[in-house]
Amino acid sequence: MTTDEIAICAILNGDIRVDCESGIVWGNRGPGGRKLSSPRQLGFTHPSGYKIVHLSANNEKKAVRIHRLVWIAKHGVIPEGYIVDHINNDKEDNRISNLQLLTSAENSTKAASDGRYNMEPHTKLSAEVRTTLYHEYVSGKGTYRELAERYGISKSRVGQIIKEHDYTDIPWRGKDHAPDGPRYKALGNSMAVPCMRWIGERIQKKEEPCLKP
Repeated sequence: MTTDEIAICAILNGDIRVDCESGIVWGNRGPGGRKLSSPRQLGFTHPSGYKIVHLSANNEKKAVRIHRLVWIAKHGVIPEGYIVDHINNDKEDNRISNLQLLTSAENSTKAASDGRYNMEPHTKLSAEVRTTLYHEYVSGKGTYRELAERYGISKSRVGQIIKEHDYTDIPWRGKDHAPDGPRYKALGNSMAVPCMRWIGERIQKKEEPCLKP
């Protein structure tokens, strides 16, 4: 199921109540699906700057951005190729009056005209956040598109981060993944396989005459 499908299920099942005017999401169920005596406010601020809630449906659990949840609750399914944009660029202001649908191109143009490419430091993800993104992908917690929206970056940048970890991850102190420092140090001390093969073949050819009786 996609994040939007899980969001729709949560709304229809009465698991959550979305206040579109205030942009606040309330949870009606606790652990194990137990109905709460009084709703509790849901959501936390993700490193990308967006407000996120975790929702479950059909034994699947996903992180859903509150602004998408608010739009879906008010207007229904978001058309393919469109993004829910914050009009005032405040990612924590999820009131329906502050939301609008834009294409990816329109969203990029708006971001550039608002100066957000140079003003938002969270788009330059730290090593810790990049590692978190990578683990979310390999554990099935998001597609390229979902992770791009979650972290406020492009799909191509998501791909770069994932490939960076796939190609350079090394074990470190009993753990499967090393921090960036030891990982890059290991890369600096390594040599490419084709290069090492070429050196080995040259050494072998040089030594073969000496090995003949």
